[in-house]
Amino acid sequence: NKVGSLWPNWIHPAGLAYVELEGSDVPSSAYRKLMEALECMQCRPPPAATSVKNTSSSMITGPYVVDLGACPGGWTAVMRRMGCKVIAVDRSELASNLMEDDMVHFIKGDAFTFDPTTAAATTAAWMVSDVIAYPERVAELLETWCSNKWADYMVITVKFQGDKPAWSELNHAIHLAKSNGYNCRAKHFFNNKNEVTLMVSKKEDTTTAAATIGGGISNVDGKGWGLLGKAMYEVAL
Repeated sequence: NKVGSLWPNWIHPAGLAYVELEGSDVPSSAYRKLMEALECMQCRPPPAATSVKNTSSSMITGPYVVDLGACPGGWTAVMRRMGCKVIAVDRSELASNLMEDDMVHFIKGDAFTFDPTTAAATTAAWMVSDVIAYPERVAELLETWCSNKWADYMVITVKFQGDKPAWSELNHAIHLAKSNGYNCRAKHFFNNKNEVTLMVSKKEDTTTAAATIGGGISNVDGKGWGLLGKAMYEVAL
């Protein structure tokens, strides 16, 4: 029964999207949240042609994805399934298959202080993060990346404590993204628990940083819904 892997999705005829991966290369089930976000945004990071380890330069070039708080590697595994080059940042190592992957560059360090310009010669196409932290820390992380324009697209989980969402911190994070020239939408997906997912993209055209899914929906029926999906609610759902 694969019903548990499906979620209401306005794009698909039956209102459901399949986000189940088969195989032993994905070390955690948290990858489903990222896949739901990519499906909602209807775009994904572009694949890379060159390895991060087979290069004459110490600086990574070409399109790549930064995964902050990557351990054990569920989100990195999704990016690798898509053919992406990944810089994975965490204090703990990823699953062995990802540590041995020539397209994964692991950096042992703090997700909140990591500066991609120290490891790459170009800005990141995407930044993704499922790091465990207080909402205000995630807002600080988002502000740092948005103000420095370090990525064109971002998918970030905001985790809550207690019985109620931290609405003030969530709205603050969205405001920070928008005030720095990004679109930002928060959504509670089927596989989210006491958390929501932020989907962020630069307001200007950044088609080189993303490959559309199923032809893309950048302007469905002239409604201008964009790559963040159909905004059924103002801030979060």
